[in-house]
Amino acid sequence: SFCIAHRCGAGEGPENTIAAALKAAKNGARWLQLDVMLTKDRKLVCFHDQEEENNLQRLTDAKQGVRICDVEFKDIPDFKEKIPACASCDKDQLIDTTEYGDSGKKICSLEDFFGKVPERVPVLLELWMPKDDTLVKLAVETIRKCKRVETTVVGNPFSRKIASDLDSYAPEIPRMYYFGEILGIYFMYYMGILPFLGTYALGRGENRILNLPVFTSGFRDRIAHILKASCLSRFLLMCTSWFLYNKNLVCYLKSKGVPVFAWILNSSEDLLAGEDLGADGLMTDYTERFAEFAISESLSAS
Repeated sequence: SFCIAHRCGAGEGPENTIAAALKAAKNGARWLQLDVMLTKDRKLVCFHDQEEENNLQRLTDAKQGVRICDVEFKDIPDFKEKIPACASCDKDQLIDTTEYGDSGKKICSLEDFFGKVPERVPVLLELWMPKDDTLVKLAVETIRKCKRVETTVVGNPFSRKIASDLDSYAPEIPRMYYFGEILGIYFMYYMGILPFLGTYALGRGENRILNLPVFTSGFRDRIAHILKASCLSRFLLMCTSWFLYNKNLVCYLKSKGVPVFAWILNSSEDLLAGEDLGADGLMTDYTERFAEFAISESLSAS
């Protein structure tokens, strides 16, 4: 399995920045996962936080109530000197942005990111908070302009509309299955009808990627803590884990040309679970940890 840097390696550098992406690539990440949103002046920027209000608050000194969609690109504030790492990272971890220069403290445009990150490193591009089809159209236009069609997979794990718009505007660009499609695939598999539906069930499987959460005990605990989950919610997380963790299905999908990526795997336990599942790519916030894990697994195998 190869390494995919979640938010370009959010546990080791300022998330979704060029600086973090270059560091992750240097550490051996084969893919980069990147989040994109629209500014007020319709500029695609590399940014994740999706709260309806205050989505600039965690990383910048923006005023209360300011959202990235309300700000023009030139007016986006720089990152704070120390920013909290994303929720999937180690608890209470802070990232010092001053260590990375301008490319580590500025929210960059997608076009600038493509221009400065080597083309040899493919990008898993997730689009967030669309108001209409503008976000998809501009993303497709940028991918084509920067000649990244063959090295970009685009989509949103929870949006049927984004998947539909991508199929309409850019069928040549690979996209990820959204969660409704994933549940459908699993349902057909457990019903025993998936092998008989083949291409119909998987869509254009050779042009799709399945991006799959792996609910290890550590990951379930993190999610439960973030959501302040009740006992019932914890039980449902365990059921979801059992439902999704199916090595035979992953093997079947891979035989049909569908790559499987597993996320978000930050501990040795997580990475072992992803590898045991048979996933092609393992998504992590810590590319250096992945490299150490890969070396230890290689030594164990020998």
